[in-house]
Amino acid sequence: MEKPLLERLVRLVSKDVEVYPKDPLREAAVTALIVPTDVLNILFIRRKIDINDPWSGQVALPGGRFKMKDRTLLNTAIREMFEEVGIRLSRSNYIGHIGYFSPKNIPEIRVLAYIAILNHMPDVRAGSEVREAFWVSIDELKSNVEEVVLNLPSGRVWKGLAYKVNGRVIWGMTARIVSSILSLI
Repeated sequence: MEKPLLERLVRLVSKDVEVYPKDPLREAAVTALIVPTDVLNILFIRRKIDINDPWSGQVALPGGRFKMKDRTLLNTAIREMFEEVGIRLSRSNYIGHIGYFSPKNIPEIRVLAYIAILNHMPDVRAGSEVREAFWVSIDELKSNVEEVVLNLPSGRVWKGLAYKVNGRVIWGMTARIVSSILSLI
């Protein structure tokens, strides 16, 4: 197991997990769930195709929009993790966050990126908004980053750094979050 990398990550993330949204209608939370086995693994999802979803079909971290019943963005992250992949996390699994990110197609949304750790590989089931859930090792991410050009369904062309792993492309805001995590370890 890559224990020194995990210990470094734990030291470097913001320890403030109970974050209250400043603008509840424009905030969301995602979780980078890390499971240390022989290597560090991160859980990703691929969203189902839905014409009403601005991120339809994309690879992402489990997460979603804040709801008033959540009270905190941590509760949003916990709720979304369960809804999207069936994993029940608790506050004790969360080591902190690495800050806010905004998607380029809806920049007024602020997404708080949390880091959580589980010490075992959990059972994963795809929820109603998820086409598939899958694990990628930190090593695979590090060795599969490249400049890409994507032709988006909207007709736009996107250029930037992306992670290409097992036929999947991790790009956009999710790639920026992954890059931030990798820079810490």
